[in-house]
Amino acid sequence: MMNLLVDQRKVKAAARSMHQFCPRVVNIFSRDVEQPVLETATLYLYIKIAREVFGRKFCDNLCGQLRALLRSVDEHEAALRVARMVETAEAFRRVEQQLQPDAIDDERFRMLVRSAIRSMFAEAGLPGPDDEQLRDSFAQFEDTARRIKEHLTGIKRQNRFVMG
Repeated sequence: MMNLLVDQRKVKAAARSMHQFCPRVVNIFSRDVEQPVLETATLYLYIKIAREVFGRKFCDNLCGQLRALLRSVDEHEAALRVARMVETAEAFRRVEQQLQPDAIDDERFRMLVRSAIRSMFAEAGLPGPDDEQLRDSFAQFEDTARRIKEHLTGIKRQNRFVMG
């Protein structure tokens, strides 16, 4: 019943294009990382942005499609890694927010991004990025997130009859 309101052609298009962003996500790390880490970091970012662009129902359908398209990790391990990244990012964000309780909206956004980056580094088993690495990763993260959002927004706006 939930699938009735979700255009499955758009779900399929979004799912099949996730892996094209792996080379951009590796730039966030500024070094090579293991394929399972790269794929799940891409999945983590892609799902987060898809939920923002399309909403929960679409994203739930997208996650179902993406499970079948994973290349270097099975769906159970991917789910564990993504959940761990979400939890770790939230923990980093809470610590930063405690250090700066009066932060304005722009700084709160930067906290979210820095927390996500630190979470991705932690999942890769890399030492937390220093200030310079964090600045470089922040720029790469923003660029990658912007491109994913543009791509998913393009899919959302695409006429469903043209997608056939």
